[in-house]
Amino acid sequence: MAVSVLVVLPVYNEEMVLRKNARLVLSAVRRLPESYAPKLQIVCNGCTDQTEAIARELCVQNPEIDVLCLPKKGRGHALRTAWLLSEHEIMCYLDIDLSASPGQLRQLLDGVHSGHDLCVGSRNVSGARAQRAISRRLLSLLYHKLVRFMFRSEVNDFQCGLKAISSRVRPLVAQTTDSQWFFDAELLLFAERNGLAIREIPVAWRENPRSKVRVVRDVLSISLAIARFAVSHRQRPIT
Repeated sequence: MAVSVLVVLPVYNEEMVLRKNARLVLSAVRRLPESYAPKLQIVCNGCTDQTEAIARELCVQNPEIDVLCLPKKGRGHALRTAWLLSEHEIMCYLDIDLSASPGQLRQLLDGVHSGHDLCVGSRNVSGARAQRAISRRLLSLLYHKLVRFMFRSEVNDFQCGLKAISSRVRPLVAQTTDSQWFFDAELLLFAERNGLAIREIPVAWRENPRSKVRVVRDVLSISLAIARFAVSHRQRPIT
């Protein structure tokens, strides 16, 4: 029997690119082998433009697509909500800017299907190719070194917008609290502390200049999230 897969596209005010990029993802989803039964879900979170209308239009035109609209903004909130509502065996997501090609999805799905609990794209392992601005590359390096040092983590890339998880990870998804960009790191740290099998897969990454990541704003936001996480879990194990 085919393995059920949910592919989530979290979107916030993406009216300019949603139609084109969702179709690119859908094309990649349709090329998956018959051993997978995929569903593509567009999760609108706090949108104030025409993103929701475009998402619903795509849903009407393509039976493989469904739409979840949330009033609250936040990528972490969007992913947590979609994955907790899902009954699929494998759940994954891509960032809508497609800095990581949707053609790389199958590697992650195959990794989870073969027994790993989480398979995550990584720009910081051997074999990866990442085209990024120097400022973002340096900030990313500092961020990952900080998180690895503070939490004694072996993960090399927490923030790459390409991840897949087994349904076995759903209880840990429910324990996350961050609703923004730290959600990825929070989930990986939970998984690592609980001894789950994490596999990092090298990706080809081409930074999109339209990315919603804003260096100063998001560095401050993530720094606060790291501090909250450190205080919250300083004296008790993550379970």
